[in-house]
Amino acid sequence: MNSKKLRSPAEVVQKTRSLLLYSKNSLDAGSQMTEMNSLLRELKLILYGDDESEPSDEACAQLTTEFFREDTLRLLIISLPKLNLEARKDTTQVVASLQRQPLPSRLEASKYLEANLDLLDVLISGYDDHQLALHYGRMLKESLRHQVVASYLLKPRQLEKLFRYIQHPSFDIAADAADAFKDLLTRHKSTVSESLSTNYCWFFTEMNEKLLKSANYITRRQAVKLLGCILLDRSNSCVMTRYVSSKDNLIILMNLLRDQSKSIQIDAFHVFKLFVANENKPSEIVSILVTNRSKILRLLGAFGYTDDEVFESDKIQSEVGLKELEYLEVVRGTIERLEQIKSRMKVTQDRQKSCADKRRMPIEFQIGDMVLLNVSREKDLFIFKRAAIKSKDYHTVDLASGNHTVDLTGWYLGYANTEFWVLVTRVKIRLNIGMTRSRCDGKNAGLERRHGRERQEVLKGWQRRERRD
Repeated sequence: MNSKKLRSPAEVVQKTRSLLLYSKNSLDAGSQMTEMNSLLRELKLILYGDDESEPSDEACAQLTTEFFREDTLRLLIISLPKLNLEARKDTTQVVASLQRQPLPSRLEASKYLEANLDLLDVLISGYDDHQLALHYGRMLKESLRHQVVASYLLKPRQLEKLFRYIQHPSFDIAADAADAFKDLLTRHKSTVSESLSTNYCWFFTEMNEKLLKSANYITRRQAVKLLGCILLDRSNSCVMTRYVSSKDNLIILMNLLRDQSKSIQIDAFHVFKLFVANENKPSEIVSILVTNRSKILRLLGAFGYTDDEVFESDKIQSEVGLKELEYLEVVRGTIERLEQIKSRMKVTQDRQKSCADKRRMPIEFQIGDMVLLNVSREKDLFIFKRAAIKSKDYHTVDLASGNHTVDLTGWYLGYANTEFWVLVTRVKIRLNIGMTRSRCDGKNAGLERRHGRERQEVLKGWQRRERRD
């Protein structure tokens, strides 16, 4: 034993690799199993230490470097079926320890797995063998420490295998696969969030149909608990918002609330409360909750009181939210009807405006034409200043170059609809009556054209005033 302890980690790895190559190419490797068991125990002693001494960091780093340099890890994983039970246990512990080594050894393990991703397929497929499933399962879970491994396993092709193994008839295999599935979806949060956003429809369809609707109690309980962990994680907020906006997801959770198992009911409630707390509930979600409100309230009341303050607080908030849904439905219905009325009014107004535009005729004013300016007061818009009436009670307006401003400051406007006759000067103006508006110190005024005797009388009155002045 002392001679074995004196061997360096590199020598132990080299000797192990030689025996693995021999067993791989030889049909009868039974004679080498005793030595292989001894070498595996020695590797385990270097990595874990014993009761008398702690493992040496330098020795562990040297062993890890040698293991990945010579591709010994691949040989050890592939040769696992040929080893006896004790050797398999030691191999599992050695591979697990190699994944847990501190930096920079962990980087070497990550780079090695990134270059040999096919080894992960071997580990996943190990669930097919009942005798090797737990050993390969532990190696797989230890490999999930590396983000590159998680990125590879989060692809639909690999996830589909895990979905299948979670439903395995063997309880041990199904439970181990479920643990690996949970580690995969909760360890590397940013990678998981990106993958779920990309494969949202496929992933949650598989999870709903194969896990949440499973006839197996253990499968349903693990699935609904994992679903709560995923949706309540802040990094998955976008996924959660999308999930709680689906009517089909709500129906599944409401059925789980009616499950015979109290544990499944409580786990389902932690997901169901997200549907109630969602501020932007789709109308179909609100309709389902309002229809089943009394049943849900009775079910929540049947939970009874627990010592969990968070659970009790969430339950009270959910009950209050459900009771307020009826008023929310009324308000939402009223808003929708108002929007519908507004849209119909707009269509009607647009149709009327199009007809009015076609009937408008442009009016052309010449220099010297008389134009009647009607000034109508509007509430809270403008108050004209009072002043003495000037000697000239008429005003000349220049409507050229689009300048339609009439300065009436100092004129006394005591009554609404006061008329001012304006003489158009200087230039020829084309106005579209009904479209063109003049401004009189902040007041809107319409321009109308006067004809005939009334126009002549006003013009003569202006001429007499000018002669008197």
